[in-house]
Amino acid sequence: MLKNKKYLLFLLITFLMCLLSVIFHELGHAIIYKIQGFNIDFNLTQANPVSGELTLLGSMGGFLTNLIFALIFLLLFRKYKNILLFSVVFAHTWFARIFIYLLKLPRGYLPADEKFIADYLNIAPLLLCLLILIVFSLILYQAVKIIFEKYSKSNSLKILIYSFIASLLAMFVIIPLEG
Repeated sequence: MLKNKKYLLFLLITFLMCLLSVIFHELGHAIIYKIQGFNIDFNLTQANPVSGELTLLGSMGGFLTNLIFALIFLLLFRKYKNILLFSVVFAHTWFARIFIYLLKLPRGYLPADEKFIADYLNIAPLLLCLLILIVFSLILYQAVKIIFEKYSKSNSLKILIYSFIASLLAMFVIIPLEG
């Protein structure tokens, strides 16, 4: 059972995991572009080749990194049931993609990665976003299901509320950095 101080610690850790999920997302782009031989313009909210030339794999690097982290930590969470492992799954699913979609898509904006990938593959960008949303939502659903199996309903809801608060706080840090 989580106590109040532990909830605050969980909030802080989840906040940090959300920020780290963005850094790992951009590192995913940077690593693939570096492997492809590009010099990288890298900061906390973007990693692109200095030349401006985007590639399919480079554009996929970010969300693939989040997907890999989410899957690995979901498996670890399923095995060890440690709440801190949930915060990593939450950050790499909800914060890194689902929350971004909820913020951008209703206003008619597409995340740049998905737009480039969809154009490259000649598919509808919203279809690609929908597919990614389904995959990340299924991963998050599995993690939330474990929370409700391990904790009381009341504690499970507190965990989710603190997770969402942490993601909102992290967004207030990330948005100004995007410029």
